[in-house]
Amino acid sequence: MKFSLLIPALLLMASLDMAATQGTLIDKRDGQKYKTVKIGSQTWMVAKLNY
Repeated sequence: MKFSLLIPALLLMASLDMAATQGTLIDKRDGQKYKTVKIGSQTWMVAKLNY
């Protein structure tokens, strides 16, 4: 029973536009580069700042 509900849920999640795009942020204070990821309309840093 649980397995039969899992497949439609996965298909629904796959049909939503939840693509993640990667980018780079450069800290002007020290020139270090940080990876970012955009999920939906929000941009998140992959790692903490080293500054």
